[in-house]
Amino acid sequence: MRRLLARCLLASDRESLRAAFQPTQSAVAVAGGAEALGRSVQLVLEERPSWVALQGDLENAFGRTKREAALEELHGSAPALARFQRRLWAGPTRFRFDLADGSTAFVDASEGIDQGDPAGPALCCASMAPALRELQAALRALHEDAFVGAFMDDVVLVVPPEHAARAAELAKAAFGARGHAFAADKCRAYSPTAASAAAPPPPFVPSPLGLVIAGVPVGQSAQQLAVDKLAEVSLLLERLRSVRREGAAGYARRFSAFRILAQCLQHKLGFLARVTPPEELRAHAQEFDRLVQRAFLDAFSIAESEPMPSAAQLHLPVARGGCGLVSQEERLTAAFVASAVLVAPSVQAMSGIASMAPEGPDRTARSPGEARLHAAAGELLALGLAE
Repeated sequence: MRRLLARCLLASDRESLRAAFQPTQSAVAVAGGAEALGRSVQLVLEERPSWVALQGDLENAFGRTKREAALEELHGSAPALARFQRRLWAGPTRFRFDLADGSTAFVDASEGIDQGDPAGPALCCASMAPALRELQAALRALHEDAFVGAFMDDVVLVVPPEHAARAAELAKAAFGARGHAFAADKCRAYSPTAASAAAPPPPFVPSPLGLVIAGVPVGQSAQQLAVDKLAEVSLLLERLRSVRREGAAGYARRFSAFRILAQCLQHKLGFLARVTPPEELRAHAQEFDRLVQRAFLDAFSIAESEPMPSAAQLHLPVARGGCGLVSQEERLTAAFVASAVLVAPSVQAMSGIASMAPEGPDRTARSPGEARLHAAAGELLALGLAE
């Protein structure tokens, strides 16, 4: 019942929560919030290639959340949720642990967010919201275009290189005052102009190839992400083959392997396809499709030399008599453009850059990223797949 009520209260206050946390926080009530943060950083660095992006991850952010601070912040944007949560937090939360020797231990927690609480992300972001606002104001006092953004506890600052050291100090102070600290092993610095991030302020270390921000590649990190994803899928597909080989004999064994392939594994490249220009991912998508097709044939013991379903039948939905496989290569352009359209309002709110705006007399030349996006959209228009 607690989880159901929390979800209902979150849904009822969705718009006010979005307004309260934006433009610095994209993890609550923002469609495609992870993509919005990553794309915002991409655009800012393309417009200001000499600037430095500092990425930090807050250590144990949920466990260090100050409950009273979170409730005070929520009171203005989600008063019903704040009152509900205050009742739940009227006293310490008691956790029970069943130990290996058969005994039971209890631990009380008066701070931090309860595991599995649907309101947990909103509460965690609420506790960090004052720090983000304070940090944005301080950095924009140094430069009016300084960028501050976060997806949950993944915090990114983009500043001129001469302000990087001061930005790091301000960030540590703002979050430290709220009981948070950056995880030293997850702090990275990147600049398209390598020299700008060659000696970042501690605890940040140089990341010459780029960053991965909430799963979104920034810089040249997309290729390595794709390679890692193919390696992960190859390992999972090998495990899937063991299910077919070692499972109970009969149709159920084959069908189980197929359902795992169709519903889970074949979508593993989906998020990366949404945030990476199609031309950068095409070769990897072709290899991914080949691996999935080979796994499908293996699930039903079809040799590659034997007659097999046509490409049309392979990719036709099961409800229409097909096999239900999805070609990631064919969907690259549509996925990339759809993601950009979805998050364009949030990207503009966070970065101040209208990534989907048409060219005009009052508009400067498009950045390379914007040009790739508009070219991809043009491909869809030419095919009649978009309006």
